[in-house]
Amino acid sequence: MAWAIHDESTVTTGCVKLILAFFVIMGAVPMTKGHEGTFHEEQRRSARYRAAEAQKADAARMLFEGMELPYPPAAIFIRIFKKERLLELWATGDATQAAPVSGRSRQDTLVQSTPGRNALAQDVPIQEGPAQAPWPPATSTQVPRPPATSTQVPRPPATSTQVPRPPATSTQVPRPPMASTQDHSPTTNEDQGAAGGTFRLVKIFPICAISGDPGPKRREGDGQTPEGFYYVDRFNPASKFHLALGINYPNRSDRLLGDRPTLGGDIFIHGGFVTVGCIPMTDELIKEIYVIAVAARAHGQERIPVHIFPRRLDATGLRVLEEAVGDNPPLVSFWRNLMVGYNFFETTRTLPVITVAGDGRYVFSPAGGDL
Repeated sequence: MAWAIHDESTVTTGCVKLILAFFVIMGAVPMTKGHEGTFHEEQRRSARYRAAEAQKADAARMLFEGMELPYPPAAIFIRIFKKERLLELWATGDATQAAPVSGRSRQDTLVQSTPGRNALAQDVPIQEGPAQAPWPPATSTQVPRPPATSTQVPRPPATSTQVPRPPATSTQVPRPPMASTQDHSPTTNEDQGAAGGTFRLVKIFPICAISGDPGPKRREGDGQTPEGFYYVDRFNPASKFHLALGINYPNRSDRLLGDRPTLGGDIFIHGGFVTVGCIPMTDELIKEIYVIAVAARAHGQERIPVHIFPRRLDATGLRVLEEAVGDNPPLVSFWRNLMVGYNFFETTRTLPVITVAGDGRYVFSPAGGDL
């Protein structure tokens, strides 16, 4: 009898391990240190991902190489505009834009905890290295000193009798720009900044639908698509919506400003056409986005930033939003806070370090890095 009990326990344990292994392989693969060495292999265990990679990987490589960007990419960045229903994919060849902070993501360490106090109520931003001044920089009221004038008479430049040699002409025919074969969205080869350290716009994808109204998600079941600064924290090659990239909603700002404890969760960029707070891209488009994201993650980018805005937050966009919501100071203040992060990237084409103050506001520092 004792032998039979031991044998049954062994069989049960083995079954549990098999079931857990099945869910790890077929379900969402979280972004953890244990997955770094085998992340791509785990994704390839999914027949759905293998099919997407076979269909999209070569085209993605050609797209990046045509823009003189490395592939797999050193770092990518996703920016979403709800009103325009657009998803922008940006990339850089600078691996430091994907570097972790003390082994953790910067947005994982938004607020420093103090013993005896609730970390969510703590108003102490993390300082990594030298203290950084908040962005935008303060304007100075100091009057600049006029430059000193010199009484020295400048010596006239020496004239040369050498006849300049005419420039050599090249017989090389310039290569025409790459044309996109995608029917769903245009690509662009526009240089959005210098190649070293800045991001360049790789491609713009249309979003099928956005649920809810302008404004952030504040509770479960409100039908809102979040607004704020997030990152990809899950890869699910077995989603009900084909392929899915999960974002880390609710982040610390959401937990401070939202209706706790019913904040909701499970916000994804996924395939299909249906949304109740998520970002649907169609099965065809999510294949390309997902394959590029897997390539970046497998190549070493621990966190892929995802910034979600109500619309393009230039001065005109903010004015339109203010007129639409009328007298709603908290919401307008929230959008003005997002606008600082929007303008930071528009100005520098680099990602800021983002911390969260005790009142839920995002604070931006002018040191590039992942979120």
